[in-house]
Amino acid sequence: MWSPAATGPTRSCRLMTATSLPLVHVWDISSAALIAEIEPPETFTALTFSADGSFILWADKNGLITVQEVEDGSLIQQIESGVPVQEIHLSPDQRRVAVLTMLGDIYFYELTP
Repeated sequence: MWSPAATGPTRSCRLMTATSLPLVHVWDISSAALIAEIEPPETFTALTFSADGSFILWADKNGLITVQEVEDGSLIQQIESGVPVQEIHLSPDQRRVAVLTMLGDIYFYELTP
């Protein structure tokens, strides 16, 4: 998955790759360097970048949505949806997340600043 744009503090295009294991790699395309290796505790079902590529959101099969810094892997926020998540999408202002569940329901959550 490509980061949306080369804007913000990162100023570079990023690529996120994942394996069948719950392991996510984030690459800086301009330098071809691996900049982060994130290991979610559960197998994730959805994954996305922030608009500037500085953090990722991922959801697991139990409905836990995690917001995590790319550079240092620190936890920003967790949201419990209570149902398995199929897709997650950030709003353009990065203040809200839209969640499509495997049951077909859509939920919106506020992100902490």
